[in-house]
Amino acid sequence: MRTIVTPVFTFDELSEPAQRRAIEKHREFEACEFSGDYVIEDAERLGNLLGIEFYSRPVKLYDGQIITKPAIFWLEGDGACFEGRYGFAENADALIAKETGGTETGLIRIAQELEEIQKQAGFELIASMKPRGRHMNYMSVNVEREDNECTYDCHDIAIDRLMRDFADWIYDKLQKEYEFTTSGEIIIETIKANEYEFTANGELI
Repeated sequence: MRTIVTPVFTFDELSEPAQRRAIEKHREFEACEFSGDYVIEDAERLGNLLGIEFYSRPVKLYDGQIITKPAIFWLEGDGACFEGRYGFAENADALIAKETGGTETGLIRIAQELEEIQKQAGFELIASMKPRGRHMNYMSVNVEREDNECTYDCHDIAIDRLMRDFADWIYDKLQKEYEFTTSGEIIIETIKANEYEFTANGELI
């Protein structure tokens, strides 16, 4: 048996190269652990106001426990999609404006356009959405009427576009949260707040 004594350093005590290494190592960890749960919760709540009911997907935790989350999928640099059903929701624009303080103009615009399309179609349009293909920005949108008759007109195209607009809104929120979480400034704040210690070359103890 032998004992090895290793000096340990706070982040501020590291050399600049070691600090950069410590930041990059922690960034890799944050990128792997990033779930965007807060954004997903907001997307589910606001999507419900739009008239979207998300299906659920099972998620296995590290301890083996399985929980369910909304079927919203995304990949950094690729896009987002979701699985669920859409039906007309009355006063969605006003409810979203109230919920967000009027800041989410993109969602308010989507709600207003959905209501106008539904008005033209007698408020009978429903749609189902699900991922398609290997890329997150591929999503199939199947539009029908409540009597299960398929539609093949401009309403299909408009509903399809607006569901994709909502998926793009989700992706934009997730991407911004991801960039914030993995930014150097936030990583340094996290390291210092947790009082992490390192070897001389920036490896976490």
